[in-house]
Amino acid sequence: MSSRTPLGNLIQSVQDANGWSSRRLGELAEGKPNLGKSNVSKLKNQALTSFKGETITGLAELLELPVSLVVTAALRSLKTPIELATNPVALEETIRIEPSIAETDKHTLLRMTETMRKLEQYERRMP
Repeated sequence: MSSRTPLGNLIQSVQDANGWSSRRLGELAEGKPNLGKSNVSKLKNQALTSFKGETITGLAELLELPVSLVVTAALRSLKTPIELATNPVALEETIRIEPSIAETDKHTLLRMTETMRKLEQYERRMP
């Protein structure tokens, strides 16, 4: 039996804290961008080869967690995990120089990081 990825552990901990069954989590995921019962199950139980920004944003919304926390768990859940520095500039630099990430995925991750920062700034301004 394989152990869960950091993203899988994060999903499971929120599921446990809310008393959600896998079925209930799947129901809640319906209607969220790039989510749904089968995709949430994959995110929870398999190492990632890649992921979309919309998926991570939707998952963060579903789990009611900061996008940055879900992104961090997702990056650590890649088949070749990326460990992040606490310095925000280091995140982008890590993505740019990581040889195991395809160029198209680098572009997606960098766009997602930019969006994540904008969302966090927006959330900080909300009352």
